[in-house]
Amino acid sequence: MSSDAGATYGKAAASDALDALARFAEWGEPKRPVRLCVACLADFEALAALGDGLAVVTELGGAVRGQAGLLLSDATAGELLRRLVGERPKGSLDALARSALCEAGNIAASAASGALGHLAGGVVIPSIPRLAALLDDALDPELLPEGGRRARHPVYLVETELGEPGAEVTVTFVWVPAA
Repeated sequence: MSSDAGATYGKAAASDALDALARFAEWGEPKRPVRLCVACLADFEALAALGDGLAVVTELGGAVRGQAGLLLSDATAGELLRRLVGERPKGSLDALARSALCEAGNIAASAASGALGHLAGGVVIPSIPRLAALLDDALDPELLPEGGRRARHPVYLVETELGEPGAEVTVTFVWVPAA
């Protein structure tokens, strides 16, 4: 897939994913247009500094293969959980919180799969999402070559702000197409 096609696919998938997430969490429409950033896995550390954040990632199969998901800062994950299940204690996530975050990832991945399938002229099926403290833990090991060096493989990051004025949070959608 050319980088132009990848950018088109990534932005369409992210737009649908983030719109679905906004509706699911009753955040309303995204507050600003999505911004697209394309990187390679070799350069990804500079882009994926989640701090204390989380990644919710799913495998994509069918007409478009790869991985897609959400990168959530600690503040964004906390606000999402507040909206879905109420206030949660600080610290480790309980089963209800993990389930809610995975369901948010499922909603986003399903919407992204629909957009990707439409563009590819086929069906894209997402797997059950995985929740990880680090994006590296969520990525498919096949994308990470042996010896610790990362492949020059494209990663599409699209971010937007959701929430009420003065209480916006940034949500980042990530798409890693299969080579």
